[in-house]
Amino acid sequence: MQFWIWLMRYLHVLSIAAYLGGAFVMEFVLAPAQAAIPPAQAQVMGEKTSKRYLIVAWSALTMLFLSCTTTLFLYKQLTWSWPFFQGDLKLSHSYGRTTLLLFIFWCILVANGAILTFKIRPTLSQKFKAGATAQGVAAKQEGQMKAAKWASRITRIDLVIGVCAAILGVSLATRKLFL
Repeated sequence: MQFWIWLMRYLHVLSIAAYLGGAFVMEFVLAPAQAAIPPAQAQVMGEKTSKRYLIVAWSALTMLFLSCTTTLFLYKQLTWSWPFFQGDLKLSHSYGRTTLLLFIFWCILVANGAILTFKIRPTLSQKFKAGATAQGVAAKQEGQMKAAKWASRITRIDLVIGVCAAILGVSLATRKLFL
């Protein structure tokens, strides 16, 4: 059983590192690089990098949920029968409150990822049709500019939430809880 707990913890840490690393690269490496190149090249670069980043982000979020849930089951703090939460996982304990906050953070990251994946990314990757009017092109470009600003805002929010989650996760692992 110790091996499985160790493996789940390792996968959990690896997942948050991948998520945060990707968010840092998107915010501090790719965004400034895109601002320094012509718009047409920046759009192509943004499409290719965002597609790959979303694969990493969704994989990391999935693995975070699975590794956390499995670890809690292995520690017998989470069960399939009522009451589901056992021991320190109850909300009357700081471990339970911190775990709840981490779950809320995870839900926000998933919601933001869904917005980026299903709303913003399709808007950014829209192609201009042949024969489009100047007004149509201008309107589409305006929508893409707004979507790009929202993508940047959401990435920054995700970065802050991810760092806060990592700090809270370390507090759980060391049993020096903040809440």
